[in-house]
Amino acid sequence: MDAAQAMSWAAELSDALQHELDGAEAEYGVLRNLDAGGMLARVQARGEFLWRVSLLQQRLAAALSTPAPKPPGLAEALARVRALAERLAALDERNAALARRGLAVVSGWLAALQPSPAVYDRRGRPAHATAAAGGRR
Repeated sequence: MDAAQAMSWAAELSDALQHELDGAEAEYGVLRNLDAGGMLARVQARGEFLWRVSLLQQRLAAALSTPAPKPPGLAEALARVRALAERLAALDERNAALARRGLAVVSGWLAALQPSPAVYDRRGRPAHATAAAGGRR
């Protein structure tokens, strides 16, 4: 692996992270609007991103493990990659918190639409379990 190739992979990794940052920013709106189609599209895009980044990381690690001299500017390129990865992690944390709140809202609506009785039959089992068994047991 030559030094120019390592620089190229670092730049490609940086571009991929920047593109995913843009997607993570847009994901906030998708989660806020509970857009199921948008969420599925983001999941697919994230999967493709993770596959691509995994490949780039392996190539870059192999290139950096050789004893060849490192090209000038590589440290700066890797620092940019690190900074972008940190920003992406912060956005992912924010989006995960919003997704948890969205799940709570949806769960609340579903519980209101299909309530579970808070009563028990004469044997101490929840009444809905007895009803589901056809009143027997």
